[in-house]
Amino acid sequence: MIVNCSLLGTCGAGSRSEVLETTMATYTTTSPTQTATISQEKSTSITLHQLYDIFYTCEKDVRLAVIRICEVLDVEERNENKETISKLIHSNFVRKKSQFENSRRRSNQQRQNEYAQIILYKSELKQHPKPPKSTSRDFSEVGNKQKKRRLTDLNEELDEFAANNLTVNQVLGYLIHQRNHQTNKKLIQFGKEFYETDDLSQPNIQVKTTPPQTKLKDIVHKYKERAENRRLEETTGIKQRKVTEILVKKRNGNYKCPRCSRQFKPQGITGHVKSCAKKWCVQNKVKMK
Repeated sequence: MIVNCSLLGTCGAGSRSEVLETTMATYTTTSPTQTATISQEKSTSITLHQLYDIFYTCEKDVRLAVIRICEVLDVEERNENKETISKLIHSNFVRKKSQFENSRRRSNQQRQNEYAQIILYKSELKQHPKPPKSTSRDFSEVGNKQKKRRLTDLNEELDEFAANNLTVNQVLGYLIHQRNHQTNKKLIQFGKEFYETDDLSQPNIQVKTTPPQTKLKDIVHKYKERAENRRLEETTGIKQRKVTEILVKKRNGNYKCPRCSRQFKPQGITGHVKSCAKKWCVQNKVKMK
């Protein structure tokens, strides 16, 4: 260390002693045992260079080095962590003592470059338990005071959001439009109109009116007409069919005339049935044998 002698020459005896004390104090604070310091910031891993510096700063005290590493990694000083770190220190300083001694002969920059490999991750140790998430109660379950407080906070946020030449109603309309995007077309349109008009007194949304109720007899008539058309479609397009095939066969073996709805036995088909069936075939354009 070089001491500025010019300062000592211009000062008195008392001043010289003060300067020497200050200089010696500076020398002691920058002694080799204190030059290697580790940043107080928390880290997620420890490199070999950091481990060397911690062990050297702690004057090769394993217990102090373990505590210091727990502080740097922000983990609990539990037995599992202490055992893991102690094994790491033993493997890097007892078994590789010569490597540690050689590292002290190099400069700080050389040590950072040569011993930059990570030897311990924070995830390998037991970490502090995370505090449980606070569960907020439902709005309907809280009291009137909390409801007023929550509504006040919400209104303040809405006012702040609407500060850019918007009204709160426009903000609500925009939120309704965005929250129901691709889920509810009516609410999307409602929010859009609310955002654009800022008023619901004359909404542009057209509400569809329900048609008047249909009378029962009209429904019955349509049902009968539909059934008749279906029956005609089943027979249309057939080139040739026998009279007995045109007649509707019942479960009891009798035949039913499609025009007059009379029933006959197979051997009792009279000319009336034939003529009636012929007329029906002509009307429905069915050719019979």
